[in-house]
Amino acid sequence: NPAVEDRSLLLEALLCARENLIVLYSGRDIHSNEAIEPAVPVGELLETIEKSVSPPAGHSSVRDAISYAHPLQPFSPRNFQPASQSDNNLEPSFHRGHLAGAQALARGSTRWKPFFDGPLTSPEQTESTTIDLQQLARFFAAPPAFLLRNRLNIQPPRDEQALKDREQAQLDHLTNWALGNSMLQRRMRGEAQTDPRPQLQARGILQMGNLGLPAFNIAAQQTNAIVLAATATRSGETQTLPIDISLQNARVVGTLHDVGPQGRLHVQYGLLRPKHKIVQWLMHLAMTAAHPDPGYETILVGRHADKKKMDAQAIHIGPLGDEPTTRSATALATLQDLVALYQSGQTLPIPFFPAASFAYAKHLFSNADQLDQAMTKAEKKWASDDFHNKNAEDNDPANVLVYGAKCPLVQIATRQPTPFEFGPTAEAIWGPYLRVAK
Repeated sequence: NPAVEDRSLLLEALLCARENLIVLYSGRDIHSNEAIEPAVPVGELLETIEKSVSPPAGHSSVRDAISYAHPLQPFSPRNFQPASQSDNNLEPSFHRGHLAGAQALARGSTRWKPFFDGPLTSPEQTESTTIDLQQLARFFAAPPAFLLRNRLNIQPPRDEQALKDREQAQLDHLTNWALGNSMLQRRMRGEAQTDPRPQLQARGILQMGNLGLPAFNIAAQQTNAIVLAATATRSGETQTLPIDISLQNARVVGTLHDVGPQGRLHVQYGLLRPKHKIVQWLMHLAMTAAHPDPGYETILVGRHADKKKMDAQAIHIGPLGDEPTTRSATALATLQDLVALYQSGQTLPIPFFPAASFAYAKHLFSNADQLDQAMTKAEKKWASDDFHNKNAEDNDPANVLVYGAKCPLVQIATRQPTPFEFGPTAEAIWGPYLRVAK
């Protein structure tokens, strides 16, 4: 009986003690900091002492007199209080390094200093300045990270995941995505004739034996739904289209692959998040501007937003007009505005964050007068917490470096010397997309 064994071990310690007895136990939860009751034998010992001895002067109970809650961290200011001010007359610590930490805590946090105190020098822009289409897409997927990496050669640090030395009983989100994505790519290439499980197990994505069967079956159902939705929209032979668009002070060049008679089909195993939508919207604009005659559309297919449904979700980005001249003019004007933002984003961070900006613009698209509600929705997408939304945009290493940790979205405009505001920028970028995407 474990309880009897614990009580026997404590009794042996009591019998072995000659002058003093010190009992240590964890009194706080390491995650929530809530108080934790001691183990049953320790609790029984405390109750016995309280019944046997009267509380000394100055203490409300015996437990209060003989118990001391040590600080969790060695640099806690409590560890450096004089003995006369200590709860149990304990001598203070004499560790100089920990003392510096305690003094810093006592001073409180210092005022945050802007990462950019002014704009960087602007790259020379001429009519022959060439912008790669993929580079333009990477910029709008994460403008602050792009600016740090491409202009300052700074790669914000990310938490490195330690290699696991034991096989997981349950796959995490990233491994689940890798499993489903690998199966989807095989299906889209027409390699579905053989069982993929041995290969997935050899790559370490799927557990060995029957342990990985539930995750494999779920991924197979999701993959089937996505493939069915994708094949229903794909028809005819595909081709590769060259992109060469002349704009004011720039040329946008690139290549689009797998363009069918009706347009482009983008298929992915993951959810269709705003960072994916903005990239495909740029590709759609470039395809229309360079080849306006066919009236191309772009179709995005991915997992359904409701994770409980084993279904696919499709988004249709329609033609930008009924006539080729209208489509060309609309695509060129929209691209020109986006390229201007791209060029400005080479000197200062643009306050555009795909998820938060999309939530803001989408709400205003249907409710033009509800600015406060739109900002509230954007803040929910922007702000992270320790439980359900750890990977929100305010926790992105580049955004933390540029705007500071846990910076509220409403303070973004005051954190950097930029002429762009969050709301108008979100509407300018997402507004044209929302008018044609279904």
